[in-house]
Amino acid sequence: MIIACDLSLKRTGIAKLTEDGRLIEYKNIIPENSLNEFLKIAYIRSEIESMIHNCSEMIVEDLYLGINFKGIKHLARLSGAVIDMWIRHKFREPVLYMACHARKLVGIKGNAHKIEVQVFVVKNYLKKFYKDVSWVEQEIISIKQAYKDKRISKYKLKKSLDDLSKSFEEVTGIGEDIADAIILGKAYINERTK
Repeated sequence: MIIACDLSLKRTGIAKLTEDGRLIEYKNIIPENSLNEFLKIAYIRSEIESMIHNCSEMIVEDLYLGINFKGIKHLARLSGAVIDMWIRHKFREPVLYMACHARKLVGIKGNAHKIEVQVFVVKNYLKKFYKDVSWVEQEIISIKQAYKDKRISKYKLKKSLDDLSKSFEEVTGIGEDIADAIILGKAYINERTK
């Protein structure tokens, strides 16, 4: 069994897959908002720890060193706690992927917007639950065309796609965190079976 983690203090996405790539389980780990950073880390680490007993591999999204240093600092602490827990239990290193690399391994552009990742996951890995996502695909095309035609700003492009991502999650239950966790697991399977 493989466990894939898209770590975040707000909402961590988890996916469990079989060695041959069948998706078994996916979920969010959402700590109480009132907890401080360290208690959120402890909670998330504990929740993941309860899920690893039958897992032989852990895939973790590697840190992206963007412009939000405070966010990176918190994420680095969480990542370190989860990796340490994994090594203590399994005596092996986890596999780390940058999101853009994992996306390419499954056939998505590395810089795809989160709504595009969500749609890809639902269409390719969860289609038995959600048959028709053409409504959101058409909306993505429409929003991108408006930007290309200079009818909306880059800010409005991002906001519109973010809003669409939230709406899509409300309909399907698949947010960016779960989608990214599934992508991480599938990327590992694809790279390993090349």
